[in-house]
Amino acid sequence: MVLPQQDVIDARDRALSALDEWVRTGRSGDPGPDVVAGMLYKVLDSQGYSEETLIDREPYRRFFASLSEQPTARGRTLFAYALNRAFDGACSQQLRQWGLPVAGRMGG
Repeated sequence: MVLPQQDVIDARDRALSALDEWVRTGRSGDPGPDVVAGMLYKVLDSQGYSEETLIDREPYRRFFASLSEQPTARGRTLFAYALNRAFDGACSQQLRQWGLPVAGRMGG
């Protein structure tokens, strides 16, 4: 029997594998959707949000709210800003390791 959440678990595993491969190959090119999803999962894990439940949506309420705070930011800059704001600047180091821009008001 396949559990209903198995699709979520499989998608999470694929995303984390895509992120690991992207980092292993030197972060070349723009990260695709699976890599970005892997980043979201990795930050959740590193901040302790996914220890009790499979998906904790609370940080991403702040993430999506932050997207509208920087109307001139785009792409990687906006993604890094919103993700860092969602975790009150606690993921700055991880974002830098991935080569994402973290500066100024983003808690970096």
